[in-house]
Amino acid sequence: RDAPAFQTRGLFNVKKRAESRMPLWNDLYHVMLHLHLAQIVLLFWAVYLLSFLGFACLWLVVSDECGAGIHTFWEALSFSIETQMSIGYGTADSYFNGCFSVAWVMPTQSVFGLLLDCCLVGTVFQMLSRSNNRALTIVFSDTAVLQMVGDCVHLVFRVAEMSAFPLLQARMQAYCLQHHEDPDTDGGIAVEIAALALEHDIADSRTGVIFLGLPAQVSHRIDFTSPLAPPPPPPRKQTGAADAAGDGRFGDAGELP
Repeated sequence: RDAPAFQTRGLFNVKKRAESRMPLWNDLYHVMLHLHLAQIVLLFWAVYLLSFLGFACLWLVVSDECGAGIHTFWEALSFSIETQMSIGYGTADSYFNGCFSVAWVMPTQSVFGLLLDCCLVGTVFQMLSRSNNRALTIVFSDTAVLQMVGDCVHLVFRVAEMSAFPLLQARMQAYCLQHHEDPDTDGGIAVEIAALALEHDIADSRTGVIFLGLPAQVSHRIDFTSPLAPPPPPPRKQTGAADAAGDGRFGDAGELP
């Protein structure tokens, strides 16, 4: 809970071992969205640079044939940037003497540059509008309390919307993460996750939708079905009087004969 107002950033403190990274290659877009903005900028800067360098080599190859007037690699790099970013040509003949080689180099670089621009704009827009940033305006109590309601104990906390424009159709679910000693598992610790049945004071009883225009109080009834209920006490051992009553030394009524 290192986010502002003691909120969580949605990260789980779970260390994964022997995890394969191969499935992530099938979803590179969403993996990239979880990077920091500085990492995204460096990534696109590297891709753009590689594009400029790659097409600069092609322009250097076709320069003599097409009369582009390129003599060094730096001139080819500058010409490549002008082509991809649509800055404007500095060549003497903008038609390249009718050279056929330009007919595939120029359109390829132009289309590739447009695709990179679309990816850059879409990625930055998606990062700025992702729901993680919006979720930071939903604040919860820093601590929860145990409250006696009737004859049962309830776990109570509050939730509020800090934005002037509350979320619509909001629903809430809480989970309990428990550790139990289990000699049959690796490490001797078993982890169990259980959902908590919540009660909201301003929730729709039919749909469970919470109205976040006002702070809401959320509670969980700790009964025998709750994962937060204490374990049952161990069975009592039989007393000596009960043992004696069973071996015939006492009468049927449990009294001395």
